[in-house]
Amino acid sequence: MIRTEFHATTTPAQLDIEGEMSFVHVGELHEALLTACDAADALVISLDKVSGIDAAGLQLLFAVCRYAEKNKKSVRIEPGAAAERLDRILEFAGLTSPNCLVGDLA
Repeated sequence: MIRTEFHATTTPAQLDIEGEMSFVHVGELHEALLTACDAADALVISLDKVSGIDAAGLQLLFAVCRYAEKNKKSVRIEPGAAAERLDRILEFAGLTSPNCLVGDLA
C-alpha cells in the first residue's frame, strides 16, 4: 500500500510518502510526484514514512530530480527514517544519491 499527501499551502510545498515505494505503485507514485512538482516552485518530498523501497522507487526519485531541474523547480528529498533503506538500495544498485537528496544516509 502507498499513500501520498500533498501540502500545497506550506512553503515550500511538501509531499509526504507513506508505505512501499515499489514497482507495484510506480504509476501512482509517478503521477503524484509530477503533480506535486508542477504545482509548486519549491517542493520537499518526505520519505520519513516509507517502509520499503526497490529499484523502481529509486528510479522515481532520480526522475523527479531530473524533471525538477529541467523545469527550473526546486526539489529536496528528505529521507528521514527511510535513510537506511535508501542507503541499502543505492549501495545495491551501485549508485550515488540523487542530487536533490538532503540529509545523511545511514
